Amino acid sequence: MKNNHSSAKKFAIGVSIIATIYSLTSVAEPQFVHALNENNLLGLYRADQFQLNQGACKNCAITPQASWYFEQETIAIPLSNAHSFDPSLSAQEDVKQWVTSQPSATNAMPPLVWLGSPHVAVGKLSQDGKRLESDNSKTQLAITPKIESNQSYYNEASEQHFAGRNLVMRGTADKTHFTARSIWPLDYNLDLNQIPYKPLANQETIASLIRDQNGGASAPFSARILYKNPNLTSLQNKPVLSFVLNGAQGDDDEAHGGHFAVATGR
Repeated sequence: MKNNHSSAKKFAIGVSIIATIYSLTSVAEPQFVHALNENNLLGLYRADQFQLNQGACKNCAITPQASWYFEQETIAIPLSNAHSFDPSLSAQEDVKQWVTSQPSATNAMPPLVWLGSPHVAVGKLSQDGKRLESDNSKTQLAITPKIESNQSYYNEASEQHFAGRNLVMRGTADKTHFTARSIWPLDYNLDLNQIPYKPLANQETIASLIRDQNGGASAPFSARILYKNPNLTSLQNKPVLSFVLNGAQGDDDEAHGGHFAVATGR
């Protein structure tokens, strides 16, 4: 889901955007926690190494461009040792210079992390899709308003898709509601020991997997391991570099071919 006025601001800036990684596999009751809860991670970093703020903050050590782009967004700023970029260098040269100038075990932090929302909720969605439930509580669920130009959005089909499933959400909590901005089913979490090892077959390529079943949009969720180190038995607490490609909705003039992202985490 996308919702904020800054999504229309097409401006290239240097910033680290890192996903929070969750290892929850079951849910006893809905939880509404601060996005920087000490038990969470922001990519490779502990959440308690940051402070929560808004892009429009006056005394933040971020560039004017970042302050403008994330003006009404929730961001996390490192408490210390923030490293930015050199505007006199190209992106490639800047990264090369930074890598060669850092010790092997650096404590450098990104200048900011885009969170989008101040709270995280975990719970099971009711069968009618209107509440986040547990044995002891029921919390009304709202969805962040749709951008007017976005033709594809959360609807009754989305409610049916998520109903009865354990979910983790980013959004904003108050005394009676949780307004969700992003939703992730916990049964999509990957367990390395449960994923079948199935290398590419003859005539099979990464491209053919992406195109299979018209991109797999209506196919059940599935995962397979194409290559693995035989000595690796667990990914627990190991750094991960991932490349994410999802299909275009057809209503986004920035991504007719889909969205591509690089993510880090543990």
